[in-house]
Parts: sequence; structure tokens; C-alpha cells
Amino acid sequence: IPTALVKLFDTINANGLCIMLWMNLTPGINSATTIINFSITENGVSASLSIERDAIGSSFNLKYSKQTVQTLPILNMIDNKWHHIAWNISSSGMWTIYVDSVYVNTTIETPLDKYNTPSSETYKIGGQVKGYLDDLRIYRRVLTNFEIEIIYNLANVNNIFTDNGNVGIGTNVMTNKLNVNGSINASNYLVNG
Repeated sequence: IPTALVKLFDTINANGLCIMLWMNLTPGINSATTIINFSITENGVSASLSIERDAIGSSFNLKYSKQTVQTLPILNMIDNKWHHIAWNISSSGMWTIYVDSVYVNTTIETPLDKYNTPSSETYKIGGQVKGYLDDLRIYRRVLTNFEIEIIYNLANVNNIFTDNGNVGIGTNVMTNKLNVNGSINASNYLVNG
């Protein structure tokens, strides 16, 4: 990723940011890997934000490293299923995490230094990931719970089925043009028929 376009650490200091992606990780031991790593070095001191998979395959970890390390392990998500992760870091360094649109309670706060003349700024995605990554997004601000839920629900289209022109959402019983199993919440929309 061209670092001149991203300037991730400047963005965090200004408005915070949100790192969002879908992951489908395959269980297995000896599969530790860095999924995402954003690092910066200035005056010989390095700092990094990363999402890593642990060696025994039980969790992926959200991590900030400088002289000390702050890590939040997310358990039971390495299961051959797609999971949505949204990692907010506010301008004060406060973390808010959402996994599959559900808030993960954390009090982690990692204020980031201001970097005036970094000697290097590196962004890495992927590598030897045992599984799949999709739809990586970096927002130049902290997203609200509502915004994350909207993005999660719009992208989570695994339960849409079609059959001879009929459509089912959340159901594979399609006897009408649109068959929805569950409730529909709408505002400012017109539904006809």
C-alpha cells in the first residue's frame, strides 16, 4: 500500500480510524501468522498495529506494540466460517471492537505518539494466512455501532437464495417473489406490494 496515501498513524492522531475486514480462518496448529501489520519507525523507535493468528489456532489477536504490548485475543473465531471484524481506535487511543457486529467489551487505550519525520512507514496485508481475507476497509475516523451494523448486514449476503425468479432472505423456501424469514426493520423507505 503506498504509504504516502495512507499515513495511518497521522490519521489516528487526527480523527481516529476503523480497520474493518472479513476473515475466514482455517483451524490448525503451527499456523501463526500476521494477517495485517501497520508499522512506523521514527528516531529508531518502532510502533505497530497488527492482527495476528496465534500458533495453536485458538484465537486471532488485535495488537499494538511499542515499548509495551497491548493485545486483545478474540477466541472461537477460527472455524472455517466468515467473521466480520471492525477495530476502532480513537484519537485518544481508545479501542472499540465489533466481531460479527457484536461489541466486544474492552478498556484498552493505547495513545499513539505524533510522528513528525518517520524514517519508515510500512503496511502489510496477507502473507501465509491459513484461510481467507475479504473486503478490507480502512476508514479515516471511528465508525459508530450503527454504521458498523449497517455495513455488516449489507455485506452479509450469505442467506440470499434465488429460485426461478423467486427470492428468499434467511430462508430457502421461495414460494413468492420475495419470502423473508424474520422481521424487517425499515425507515425512510417505501415498500409496495
